[in-house]
Amino acid sequence: MELPTDLMFDIFFRLECKDILCCKGVCRAWYNFLSDPNFSTNYARYSPPLTLLASQHRRGYGEYLFLIHVGANGEFIRRRIKPKSRRYLNRYSIVTVIGSCNGLVFLLRITFNYSLRTLTEQVYFGNPLLGGCVALIEFKRVNKRVCYEEYKLGFVPSTDKIKLLRIGFEKDGGVLEAHIMTFREDDKWRELKDPLTFLFPFTTGTCFNGAYHGIAKDENVEWISTFHFGKEKCGRISKPPGLLYFSHNTRMTVLNNHLCLIDYVTHYPEMTIWTMKDYGVADSWSKDILLRSWFPRKRFHRLLPFTTLPNGDILFLEHGGPLLSFSPKTKQFTIVQFHDAHAAIYALHATTYTPRFYAL
Repeated sequence: MELPTDLMFDIFFRLECKDILCCKGVCRAWYNFLSDPNFSTNYARYSPPLTLLASQHRRGYGEYLFLIHVGANGEFIRRRIKPKSRRYLNRYSIVTVIGSCNGLVFLLRITFNYSLRTLTEQVYFGNPLLGGCVALIEFKRVNKRVCYEEYKLGFVPSTDKIKLLRIGFEKDGGVLEAHIMTFREDDKWRELKDPLTFLFPFTTGTCFNGAYHGIAKDENVEWISTFHFGKEKCGRISKPPGLLYFSHNTRMTVLNNHLCLIDYVTHYPEMTIWTMKDYGVADSWSKDILLRSWFPRKRFHRLLPFTTLPNGDILFLEHGGPLLSFSPKTKQFTIVQFHDAHAAIYALHATTYTPRFYAL
């Protein structure tokens, strides 16, 4: 007896990711149904649970990657994943999470060759649910003045294209070069003519609405700088009208599908979250103030809100610190504890992940 398609969707949407993977092994009909890309798209749209990807560095043990499932009741369940690739890791490698898009996770592996004293940057992509890890073309540093780099993942809604932006910084924080790649189209790094010299380093920006939004290096600038992935051109949007000036602690993020700016200057020493309700409209900025006394850690200016949980709480990430959850109702912060372990994850990087139940 075959069930109607709408009823099957309604049943499977109530299951967690691990249960759906088990259901794929029941029969060929279920396997084909759950492997359809349309199912993954609708599951991400209608299923309330949230899935995160976090990386944790342990001294002497390298980088660990975890998939974190946030249930409807607020419980956190983690599962360690190991990308399957012959050349993925060695003892001289550092792995970081670039981001996630369309069910794929993009990772950066930086390898240092001690004999040649060179650095090689290798980008990988894969589906953490099904395993597998594929390497893109390597980027070899030519400019010796580049001291560190940042990779940004952008999605162009009009063409359904995924693009990677690489920005190279010199020692004093200035931008030296910028390259871009179109995923699964040319897979070649192309140098941008405009080197994005307006940006602050150290991951101050975020990608939203098909563009990268960054903080200008000059504190007197009256706008937020943008880079449109589709047009591959720079632009700008208005900053919050009540914002005094930008600083090296100013951050951009996305909460509840709105562009947000994290400010520690206007109401110092408190944290101000500016939210742009209507994208591109200067008068749509609103603000919420979080008091410093609510924070459990002294270096609260390093905390970055990066997503909202199903119960309305805000999840914060501190580089090298534990994941923190803040309840706007009770005004309390708590360290995230996991259902399957007593220890917290001291995450270096974290991003939201949309499940994808079909192969690469």
